[in-house]
Amino acid sequence: MVREQNDERAHGGMFYLLCDEVKDRDFQESFALIMKLLVETLQENLFLTKELLDQIITDLMKKLPGYIMHRLRLDVS
Repeated sequence: MVREQNDERAHGGMFYLLCDEVKDRDFQESFALIMKLLVETLQENLFLTKELLDQIITDLMKKLPGYIMHRLRLDVS
């Protein structure tokens, strides 16, 4: 069956690009919340300095798999 009407959502694939952008945004916000909670928990329970916490988070981010780094749009060197 051939479509006889134009569908605005499919115009130039923009609809699908927007859907991908929303998925990435939701992932980024969720990841940021998890990281914030992790830092707060470490501070409250281990009484770590800000410098040490920053180093721990930096080391963690460097060890993330590439597909997560891509979704977060990060380049940690």
